[in-house]
Amino acid sequence: MKISKILVNMQNRLNKEAIIRREKEIDNFINIHDVDTYGDSFSQMYTVRDGLADYAKSKGVRIDIYKAVKEAQNKSEVFTNELSNKINVVVTNLLSGKKTERFVSADTTAMTPKIKTSTVIIPLRDCDTERVGKSVHMTEDNFLRNLYRNIEEMTHAIARNKA
Repeated sequence: MKISKILVNMQNRLNKEAIIRREKEIDNFINIHDVDTYGDSFSQMYTVRDGLADYAKSKGVRIDIYKAVKEAQNKSEVFTNELSNKINVVVTNLLSGKKTERFVSADTTAMTPKIKTSTVIIPLRDCDTERVGKSVHMTEDNFLRNLYRNIEEMTHAIARNKA
């Protein structure tokens, strides 16, 4: 009877230590600095920070997220109002120290349009010539998908291997 209590207590302690170890690992790669971001963006970012930390770890970067209004404290009131519903995302390469930052909308109800154009070479059937055209790919992203895209673009911008 007492042995089972000891085993249960040891298992509980091991589970707590594993959770604490994982939280420390997450904090090494992503940090959301402000709890009072616009709307419920903090709660959505907090629920996905585990996946963001895994992405940041695999790419060798650190992600810091701030309220964008902090950037505008010494600026004009118009600039402060413009940044009231945005977050400032900073991505830092852990090896080179390069960093990039971007303001991202924190409105969780809005859909952000994303348009990507690319050049396409189309071979013509009847002759040996080719036609050059443009391909347009258009999507609408919700808050989290927009955040993911921006983090991915920023990571590629500071990546050590541009392959």
